[in-house]
Amino acid sequence: MVKYLFLLLFSLLTFSAYSQALEPLELNQPLRVITIEEKNMVRIKGRFNLVNVSKWGDEIISKASKLKPEEPIYLVINSGGGSIGAGRLLIDIARGIPNPIHTITLYAGSMAFNLVQYMDQRLVIHVSKLMTHDAYMSQFSCNSLKRNCLDQMDMALKDLNELEKHIAKRLGLTLEQYKKITELERESIGARNIQEGFADELVRVRCGESLIGYFEEEYTNPYNGQEGIGKFSKCPLIVFPLEVEYNSTW
Repeated sequence: MVKYLFLLLFSLLTFSAYSQALEPLELNQPLRVITIEEKNMVRIKGRFNLVNVSKWGDEIISKASKLKPEEPIYLVINSGGGSIGAGRLLIDIARGIPNPIHTITLYAGSMAFNLVQYMDQRLVIHVSKLMTHDAYMSQFSCNSLKRNCLDQMDMALKDLNELEKHIAKRLGLTLEQYKKITELERESIGARNIQEGFADELVRVRCGESLIGYFEEEYTNPYNGQEGIGKFSKCPLIVFPLEVEYNSTW
């Protein structure tokens, strides 16, 4: 009995010490306030594919053309990731403009996590969640000769290795250490993202006057698949539709 009580006490003390080591910052502490406006913000929402990346990339280029080179653009990210190739294209587009590109993460998983690590200031709020995992290649299709297919796969793996090297360096890890933590999904929330090395600063984000208002776009209910037109806030911090007019044919 004494043995079990000792083990329980030891476990509680160990958990307490670990919790204190990763204690999140207080909610009421003074934080830098970032004001985003329509002119300096791009909403990265949804899956990373060539269609969405083309839209986001065009918006980044368009907004950069109307700003001074020293004025930053903020990518407000709410995405679980997607295609590595599409994500690499978006990184190239974003890094091709002279402006600083900072990220404000709501949720950044998989390829969206990788995007964050390639940008400048990695900003988070108290509810921000970042997630990384061991990369995998979806079913590889190739209509060419077997030798050419193998060469393409080899190039893809080398490109993936270079991406992981950069991320490991950004996190202050060796490539081997990074691969170790991504064997299983590794995620962190709020201020702990900073302690994990996933982010740089905990901030407060304010939507400016140009983001007061609404827009409409197609919406699919994630719970039952019902489709309709959703009314959304222009402020990207408000992620769900305020109203939805569902299709009557559902």
